[in-house]
Amino acid sequence: MGHLLGYARVSGTDENPQLQGDELAAAGCWKLFTDTASGALARRPELDRVLGELRDGDTLVVWRLDRLGRSPAVRSWTGCWASCGTATRWWCGAWTGWAARFGT
Repeated sequence: MGHLLGYARVSGTDENPQLQGDELAAAGCWKLFTDTASGALARRPELDRVLGELRDGDTLVVWRLDRLGRSPAVRSWTGCWASCGTATRWWCGAWTGWAARFGT
């Protein structure tokens, strides 16, 4: 079985990612990556790091899907990851969404 890797993002330095981090830990993530950057940016350092660590069978977990980003490209990203054998789930106190290995 793969690992749960968590990704948190806040838009500005005046925001605190603690809530997202706590929720991702509660979801069982064994490692957490956090960016402070606009969701409109396609490239973010910690997002790049977590994507580089995803392996076959792993699951990328975000607090809410919009934490990955606000562009339509997010849907295509999850499909691309699925083709590599990873999955994407989002957690907001309970499992609320799932993009399976087939990118659905």
